[in-house]
Amino acid sequence: YYHKDTVDSILEYLDVNKLTDGVRIRRASNTTGTAYQELRWFFSTQQRWSWQFDNNFALSSATHDGVTATSAPNTRDYYAFGLNDSNRVFTWAWAGHSSLRGFSMGQLVADGTTSASNFHWQAGGEGHAIPYSEVYVRQNRDVGSTTIPVKLVGSARRWADGTYATSCYGYKNPPYLMNYSYTGDTGDGVYTIDPDGKGSVGSLDVYCDMTYNSGGWTLIASSTGTTAAGPVVTSILTTTTAGVLSSTYVIPLANISSSIRITNGALSAGVSYISTASVPLSQLRSYQILNNSAKQSVNPNNDWTPSTASNNMYFTCDPGYTNALSTKIYHACGNGTNGMHWIPGSNVQYSYGTTSNLNLWVK
Repeated sequence: YYHKDTVDSILEYLDVNKLTDGVRIRRASNTTGTAYQELRWFFSTQQRWSWQFDNNFALSSATHDGVTATSAPNTRDYYAFGLNDSNRVFTWAWAGHSSLRGFSMGQLVADGTTSASNFHWQAGGEGHAIPYSEVYVRQNRDVGSTTIPVKLVGSARRWADGTYATSCYGYKNPPYLMNYSYTGDTGDGVYTIDPDGKGSVGSLDVYCDMTYNSGGWTLIASSTGTTAAGPVVTSILTTTTAGVLSSTYVIPLANISSSIRITNGALSAGVSYISTASVPLSQLRSYQILNNSAKQSVNPNNDWTPSTASNNMYFTCDPGYTNALSTKIYHACGNGTNGMHWIPGSNVQYSYGTTSNLNLWVK
């Protein structure tokens, strides 16, 4: 399932309790997955998305196959029509289910097994089958007819109505249900972003590459020659300014990103290392060094493109995968001077044995 920040981004930070169609839950009503029950949850006060439904979020109403539940619903546990049957929903971790959670049904639904081909799961004969379930959300709002372009305000760009996108990608690819348009004061340069939308992180100015590979790249770390990539900073405004964005900003940016890119002066013009692999992304989302010998092979051939990256991103020893991003960004240890070495803590930035500027981007 998507990270909660990604869901908020999909919803364009519209409050969950303002979703006109509610949250749709589609769960298998038989063991073969050929029939489904349709649920709609309408939240009372919830603003940001959360998967912790067992926290008992209040619902103003719920429907089961179009019929409004007669009992007071909540996201933790309710009997829609008073019976402990297929219209019960509970999401808390029950010991009888080996503490696994889902959109469990009532005790009378006892046809589940542990078979991968059964759309109802049970640990044994405890009943309360957990059905295969899907969760859907649909953005909806009146967007009007006025197009909102990008506008340069001082030294940074933003939307002309004074609001910010969550990333450089958000400017280049604005929400389709709103009238934002990547027109006006566009191009590479400094933009103001707010990585978690209406959350507590706040806005910051960043450098955006709006050209390479369709654009939308947000710069999160940079080094100059042998200058360390530190200190930890709250903005990076050029590709030649040494610094690493703090975890406060990198983590929410990483949570809504699916690609990582490294550029350096030793690469041919226009060539970058790009990864969409799970290990570098999960490391970045934890604000840790991008390569991790405990989670991947020491030869990350499948993690980075182009193919030349297989030689330069290769490492043969433990790079210290618990290091914070501010002290180690990538360490091709055991690869001599031909590997990608970006270690701010010891003032080392080079690849191919050549000292060069390095830049780290996400989108």
